[in-house]
Amino acid sequence: MDFKKISIICIVIFFMASMSGCVNEGTTTEKTFENIDFESDVVKLDNANLAFIKDDEEYGSVRSVELKYFLHNPHNRYVTFVVNVVFYDVNGHELYSNEPYTYKDFPAKYTEPNLKYTSDPTILIDGSMARAVDHVMITAYEKIE
Repeated sequence: MDFKKISIICIVIFFMASMSGCVNEGTTTEKTFENIDFESDVVKLDNANLAFIKDDEEYGSVRSVELKYFLHNPHNRYVTFVVNVVFYDVNGHELYSNEPYTYKDFPAKYTEPNLKYTSDPTILIDGSMARAVDHVMITAYEKIE
């Protein structure tokens, strides 16, 4: 009888120890934005908007897709990083990849202006590709010089 108790306790301890290492890593943003995935270990996504612009609001097809995003540097130092933006269809096929953009010496604790107060350039896709867009992936990684 003691052998059964010891065996059960060992199995429970083994199970708990094996599950304790299961932690998600790679995402650095606590906020979620509809149809926008973000992955970075250097900056956070502060605000983002993916707008599907239609010919007719109720029945029209998508004429263009417009992406605006704003980043935040949570570190106590200047960072230089590269941002890649890729648009995907519903099946996960890449439709369009924007030219990688380098932010040089992004200030410590700095957040780009909010969406409502800025007219910063956006990433815009027109035509037949815009109709197929389902979601976008923004990836930022530090550039060590």
